[in-house]
Amino acid sequence: MESPRADFLIQRQEGKSRRGATALRRLWGRLGKVTVLEYKSPVKSSFRCGDLVRLVGYGALYHARHAKLVCHCDELTLVLVVASVTPTLVREIEQMGWTLETMEIGYARIHGTMYPCFVVIIDDVCQVERSELLRVFSHHPVTDARADAWISYWMKEPKMKGPPGFSRAEADEFMRQVMGRLPVKTRLAGIAPEELVVNLPLDALRALSNEYIQSLAPDVRRKVQQRLRTGSAKAKAAKTQGPSSTKKTATPASRRPRKAA
Repeated sequence: MESPRADFLIQRQEGKSRRGATALRRLWGRLGKVTVLEYKSPVKSSFRCGDLVRLVGYGALYHARHAKLVCHCDELTLVLVVASVTPTLVREIEQMGWTLETMEIGYARIHGTMYPCFVVIIDDVCQVERSELLRVFSHHPVTDARADAWISYWMKEPKMKGPPGFSRAEADEFMRQVMGRLPVKTRLAGIAPEELVVNLPLDALRALSNEYIQSLAPDVRRKVQQRLRTGSAKAKAAKTQGPSSTKKTATPASRRPRKAA
């Protein structure tokens, strides 16, 4: 079993000058001395049953290990950041006997937990606070060029190999959703035209003129021609292959009786 590890641990520094928050502006004033924060992406399966209880467990473990720093429960805050409130989250709150209270648009509090627990709903917060950067983590499309540049930068290797803690399928789904919300120009940024040609659908490749194919770089031309040959061979094989023949056997009633010797 892996050791428990929360996404973020935030510790308030006393005596430090505070600047105005530029994101999640209604959250920071509610945090205690220490905050354990868990983030769940817009992927449907990101929040699973037990994740909220696990967050409370993270808080309890931190409290037990740092009892001198956190003397009272109110000094430790739990924060769950989600794109939207899902049925799984609502069901878990009800099963634990807790209640969810909406404080203002995009922010809610869970009552009944041993530590103050807040929920941030990114779909709503990014609209109210007009934050294009937060839209990257929501279900809304990304429209701002700066947000496009940010996500394009962090998607490059080795900065981001995939969301931590995800299975390969979930990570792929996450990236598909993020890419799907980006403008076409951003999605194609950094891809050479030759690479786009090689990855065109087979029907589109067949529509290319021979003159255009001959004008491509040698390695690209070879790949295109190889795809065309492979596609033609498969199509020819499928056309010439008839339906699978089944061996007919005579039914007992149609068999002739053997003559007695």
